[in-house]
Amino acid sequence: MSEWWSPVLPIPSRPMNMNDRASHWTRAKQVREWRTVGWTAGNMARPKPVIDGFAIYTLHLGVKSLKVRRDPSNLVPTSKAVCDGLTDAKFWIDDDSTRVRQEIPVITTDIPPNTFRIHIEWSNT
Repeated sequence: MSEWWSPVLPIPSRPMNMNDRASHWTRAKQVREWRTVGWTAGNMARPKPVIDGFAIYTLHLGVKSLKVRRDPSNLVPTSKAVCDGLTDAKFWIDDDSTRVRQEIPVITTDIPPNTFRIHIEWSNT
């Protein structure tokens, strides 16, 4: 297995939550922002990995404290937008289920609050 970690980057906007009642226009703007940071992070990779096998992708979101109750699975829309940005950055041909498995986002204090980091593991066998 090979792996890649993105640098720790600032979040572009509040992470999208499946429980949000945002309008279509608000959500479209957020998706565009998160997709763009996925593309940016993907294009920062030097050298860019050649992933033509199966990849496991995980988005890590930094918070100040883990004492606040949060449901990481509600952050899947944010993770999906970042994954689409990585697809745009040509990390893989497509993010369908035969090529990429998206893990539930990780909420962590291992990185500063209001930042994110991407982790990808893959096998080209």
